[in-house]
Formats: sequence, C-alpha cells, structure tokens
Amino acid sequence: MWRTNFPIGNHLAIQPMFYGRLLHCENTPVILSNVMGGEWMGHYFEQQLPFAGVGYAELQWDKFFAAQLQAQYSLTTNNILQFRFAVAKDGDKYRDVMKGETMLGSSMSYSYNSPYGPIGLSLGYSNVTDKIYFFFNLGFVF
Repeated sequence: MWRTNFPIGNHLAIQPMFYGRLLHCENTPVILSNVMGGEWMGHYFEQQLPFAGVGYAELQWDKFFAAQLQAQYSLTTNNILQFRFAVAKDGDKYRDVMKGETMLGSSMSYSYNSPYGPIGLSLGYSNVTDKIYFFFNLGFVF
C-alpha cells in the first residue's frame, strides 16, 4: 500500500492511495483469500482491503490491485466531509487481471469528532454489489 496527503489550503486535502494483495499459490484456501470492502484495512479479516461503496466483505481473486482518490474537507475543527472514488481489477492469474470487469466505487462521509469519539455516516455505491451502501460509526475503530 502507498498513500500520501496533499494539503490544499487550510481545509482541503487530497489523498491518493494505491494498494493490492497478490497470492502466489494454487488453490488458495478461503481463509487466506483476498477480501475487499468496508472502510478500513484489516477490519473484519486480516487480509481485508477497503473499497469505496462496498460495505460488506466480498471475496476476490488471488491478484487484486486498486487505486483510491480521497478528498477530505474540514468544515470546522470537528466536522469533516470525505469523498472517495476507487477503481480495482482482479484475476486468478496475472494475465487475467486486465481482462475482467473494472470495479468502480464511490462514497461520501460525514464525521463529527465528539468528546466521546468520532461519530460518522457514510453513503456509497459500487458496481461490485450494485447496491447503495450505508454505514454508521459510533466511537473509535480498534
């Protein structure tokens, strides 16, 4: 994974991220398979990779590559808006990665940093699930 932050003024930051996971074996056991979805890396499964617009864990092929562009805007000190757009490709073999359908996803989130921890709402959509995704977060993520 590679991620960096480009601040633009006092309130806006652009954060590109490139990530993936490559498995080099025949007949990968399900417990080791690539899993994508959710808001954070390794949230439900150690091998889980986030993807904008996918709320639940989705199994993927052995070779998975993704890119995400996130814009984060601070309305005030405690109020933050985030917009994410992600694109990914996967395949069982390297030669198959570019042949499959391109996965696209986007989400927008609002977070409030309360004295008791962050409170957040996310809404997203992806062509992977073809459903609108809603997520509510109350407190810190461990």
